[in-house]
Amino acid sequence: MARVGLSGARLAQAGAELADEVGFEQVTVSALARRFDVQVASLYSHVRNSDDLRTRIATVALTELADQAAAALAGRSGADALTAMANVYRTYAQTHPGRYTAARHTPTPPGPEIGVHPTPPQPGVSARHTPTPPQPGVSARHTPTPPQPGVSARHTPTPPQPGVSARRAPTTSVLGTEYVEAGRRHSELWRAVLRGYQLEEPKQTDAVRLIGSVVHGYISLELAGSFSYSKPDSADSWPRILDALDALLRTWS
Repeated sequence: MARVGLSGARLAQAGAELADEVGFEQVTVSALARRFDVQVASLYSHVRNSDDLRTRIATVALTELADQAAAALAGRSGADALTAMANVYRTYAQTHPGRYTAARHTPTPPGPEIGVHPTPPQPGVSARHTPTPPQPGVSARHTPTPPQPGVSARHTPTPPQPGVSARRAPTTSVLGTEYVEAGRRHSELWRAVLRGYQLEEPKQTDAVRLIGSVVHGYISLELAGSFSYSKPDSADSWPRILDALDALLRTWS
């Protein structure tokens, strides 16, 4: 039986802490079970699999980042807002490297119970739903599997996985709800920054993509130590790069 007090939210938070300690890619259901000193099977009452767990951790990271970014943007506009927003991401990455990696997690496409394949909510990229396209020659309505000769057409339940109780498996996932909402907030925050530059579409979307590429590219390279072997120090280059980005956005033609 699952330990009292465990929940999907608690496992996601513990997974986020573990990601910062050992790296996001090392976080699995098995690793988390060892952390709580419980059987792996007991965690499947709260998360479906390791990908579901990682998606929940990504949601934690995206939500924390969005909350901090929203607070930093209050009362700011233009270059001041751009710098504040970018600094939130960089500081978060330095403080929570595992969670920052989690924020860029691409979930496995959902099954029929969710019915949509959301674009992974990279900060600075729109997280709108993209419906799963219908397959050629296949009706979007439910098509029952035709009975095979000699096989009963009655429902055959999916056999349970070893060590996992089918009765206790969670019936919901954050993938179609909290995860997508967290990603949407980031897109809206970056567009709020860009309002100070008075960019119309499609320039605004191009600018969102440019900012995401510059900010995340720089932060990822910095975390990997790519700037540690040359001068100037990356901390000195960072504000100059943001100034150049601001100048480009102000003169976008």
